[in-house]
Amino acid sequence: MQITIKRTLPYPKSVVWSEISKIERHVLWMGDAERIDFISDSRTGKATEFNCITKVGPIRVTDRMKVTGWEEPNQITVAHKGLFKGEGTLSLKHLSPEFCEITWSEHITFPPLFLGPIGAQVAKPILEKIWGNNLKQLEALLKTSS
Repeated sequence: MQITIKRTLPYPKSVVWSEISKIERHVLWMGDAERIDFISDSRTGKATEFNCITKVGPIRVTDRMKVTGWEEPNQITVAHKGLFKGEGTLSLKHLSPEFCEITWSEHITFPPLFLGPIGAQVAKPILEKIWGNNLKQLEALLKTSS
């Protein structure tokens, strides 16, 4: 399953990067992320590993993630290594001194327990809505932080 969500934010790229690069703060704007527990000593950068308790409706899973790409101040990529496998990327694009675009792209494989590709088809519009709302929450958090 592939999902890509984009949002234009009324903030400079550097401001948005400053927030999204703080992985421990993702729970403040990702409604489906309940808790993040770091496994690695590092909190930022490539090779950082953590468990994220993720909840969508009645389903709660521990998503083990490893940062596989860290291109400051442009992009963070994580590998999902838990029950759901795949890769997620947050990318920033400079639009103007006051605006940037954030793109959240996920490629996730659903396990047989969640009906594989059929489960993915059912979940896709739900996840698109959740992740779109997450980007709205990020914008709201940036507003309160500025």
